[in-house]
Amino acid sequence: MILIYCLLITLVIILILYINYIIFEKKSNERETEISLKTDTIVILSKHGCPFCEKLDEKIINSGSKYTKILHNLDNTFTFDEKFSSLEKEERTEIIQELAKISSSGNLFFPTIIHQDKLYVGLPEDNEINKIFKL
Repeated sequence: MILIYCLLITLVIILILYINYIIFEKKSNERETEISLKTDTIVILSKHGCPFCEKLDEKIINSGSKYTKILHNLDNTFTFDEKFSSLEKEERTEIIQELAKISSSGNLFFPTIIHQDKLYVGLPEDNEINKIFKL
């Protein structure tokens, strides 16, 4: 009898997890944001304490690609790195406009990578990271 209850509880948990997965996938596909970054600078939107952001940092530390890292703060402001400050004014303006589009869409998952017309939400697979950052 206990075995049957355990089996039923396990099935209910699996069903709940499956339903949540289906709902999350549908929502994430609905919130796509159109991006058109004309600069060759890769933009990384990151957050303090994000384990996936830290993994990304470790993987791209030796990248020869031009990128800038922007931290999203708890008060919904951004902190820009030194690389961002060294970009041309037009590039900085364009990046800020794209960030505004992303943050207004509610599509804020970390890390988020913007590379030209592509938006990578969450930590991409290793082969995708290698392609983006030419590793």
